[in-house]
Amino acid sequence: MSETNWYYQNESGDQPVGPVSAEDLREKIAHGSIPRGRLLWRSGMAEWSAVENTELASALPADPPARQSTPLFTRPVGSASRRVPSPGEVTTVSSAPAWVLALLPVFVILLGLALSPLISERAAEAIGLGLSMGGYIGILRWDYGLLRLSGRPTPPRYLWFFLLVLFGPFATPFYLFQRIRQTGDAMGYFIASLVVAIFYLYMVVNVLMAVQAGAAG
Repeated sequence: MSETNWYYQNESGDQPVGPVSAEDLREKIAHGSIPRGRLLWRSGMAEWSAVENTELASALPADPPARQSTPLFTRPVGSASRRVPSPGEVTTVSSAPAWVLALLPVFVILLGLALSPLISERAAEAIGLGLSMGGYIGILRWDYGLLRLSGRPTPPRYLWFFLLVLFGPFATPFYLFQRIRQTGDAMGYFIASLVVAIFYLYMVVNVLMAVQAGAAG
């Protein structure tokens, strides 16, 4: 058993740790580093199992702490538990963040139009800028989490943070095209992001032409 390689989930439940030997894992369990409820897996097991349901359960302390936080990778009793991928396994990933990312400029523009009768133009612009920057960062973090949990490699996070915040809808199609190559999704949200980028470019050109005409007049 000591030669068997084990894996265990980290505290946040979004990443497997290992391989470690059974002896090292028993020490971690005995010292409380791996509490009850933490998921373990080794070669030959059909799925991840809580430590108390494996052959290493004997290493658990006799008197566990009275208060024990529920790991973030579990769900309340009675709900379907989320399956944690085995190391090297690739699972499907939701396209929801990709669609939100593609359509974010549309949401911001519609919100600006809704707020324009209520606040000044500068205030509306400031709100739109804040929502765009925060939206790109938040959606990208959401998407990165889903890609990582699915077992897929993720592109350079901070590079795309920079590109999306700086270039917004013009950088989005490039990110989504790279995502499609990793996930094998349909081209729907990529095409939507292209349409949004062209529409956004059209608006920018019109604004610049209006400013130039005003300056000439």
